[in-house]
Amino acid sequence: MKIKDLVSLDAVSINPMNKADLQWLLYSFPSFDDGKLREVVLGADIKSNKYVVPDKCILFNKLNVRFKRIWRIDSKCENKICSTEFLPLVVDESIADYDYIYYLLNSDLITTYLSSQNSNTSGSHKRIDPNNFLNIEIDLPCLEVQHNIGGVLAAIDAKIELNTTINQNLEAMAKQLYDYWFVQFDFPDENGKPYKSSGGKMVWNEKLKRDIPEEWNNKPLRELISLDDSKRIPLSNAERAKINGDYPYYGATGIMDYVNQYLFDRDLILLAEDGSTSDRNGNPIVQYVWGKIWVNNHAHIIIPKEDNQINYYYFLLRQIPVVLIETGSIQKKISQDNLLRYNVLVPPNVIINSFSSIVTNFIQEKKIMTEEILALTKLRDELLPLLMNGQVTVNYDLSNSIND
Repeated sequence: MKIKDLVSLDAVSINPMNKADLQWLLYSFPSFDDGKLREVVLGADIKSNKYVVPDKCILFNKLNVRFKRIWRIDSKCENKICSTEFLPLVVDESIADYDYIYYLLNSDLITTYLSSQNSNTSGSHKRIDPNNFLNIEIDLPCLEVQHNIGGVLAAIDAKIELNTTINQNLEAMAKQLYDYWFVQFDFPDENGKPYKSSGGKMVWNEKLKRDIPEEWNNKPLRELISLDDSKRIPLSNAERAKINGDYPYYGATGIMDYVNQYLFDRDLILLAEDGSTSDRNGNPIVQYVWGKIWVNNHAHIIIPKEDNQINYYYFLLRQIPVVLIETGSIQKKISQDNLLRYNVLVPPNVIINSFSSIVTNFIQEKKIMTEEILALTKLRDELLPLLMNGQVTVNYDLSNSIND
């Protein structure tokens, strides 16, 4: 049986600019990479044709398939569109289980085959031939087995998504508190009331070009943080393959791999040095990391001089307009000097410490959720090939343990 016997390619192209004032739900590569958060974009801001996204489908990336940008869509929202670098696939659910096909398309079996069949437009932009993809031969188990396999893997992903949502909410609450205290200046005054809203005195700061609370100051970051960049060690793919293990190997934007050795064992802040230096809001890409980890040479390693204030500096660094500290028009870079000489607002230590004490509870809960996400992701990725090639089967005990 071939993939084309199980799915249909529903590639209907439209030009959103023809409805310039309409809001479109856009599924793109950047939004996939940013936590699978679809974008809401006006038609006037979309400069190229897009595919209409069916209500229930799987978006399969035809560009650089080794990155596995495969999106499961089940939504009745209107005005859904996606990049034409996706293939919108509708599963024939009379013979194939929707979740099973999603995980089949995520399997290394499919990725390895397509990577060997790529037609190249350039070395870094390899596109698959949709016909090659649709004509891949597969062994399809009966619908009941498909349903059981898809159900187990989907349950793991559902728990991962739940934990991810909890983490996003924890992060949002901590950021909201940061903004309330250090952007709106409504931190608790000596009477426990919001400082600025209760008439707290504000004074002009010439360096920052703004009013700030009385007794607050400004300093360059070099007086507040240290960089431990000299301890970073980059490893090639081949080198990492030789020491594959369980410790995260971090790059500029996140975990790239896992190795059996580590360089650090403490809470740290990482700030992207080059390559992808900013998020969609124009702020630096900042990561809060902990435990036994390895860091390559594409992320600055930041340690606050007041160790108990790491939570505060994590949020402070995320607020910096990246254009003020980066260089380069094509290859972006944030140098040590540009970062360390940047002037920031400096509240009294008592206020920073009070904020950090509150936010520590959010961070600790986020750590627990993140550790569980990593464990579940590892379990799913180990189960996927075993279930797909029949080395293990789904039994009652396994299904119940996953869903409990």
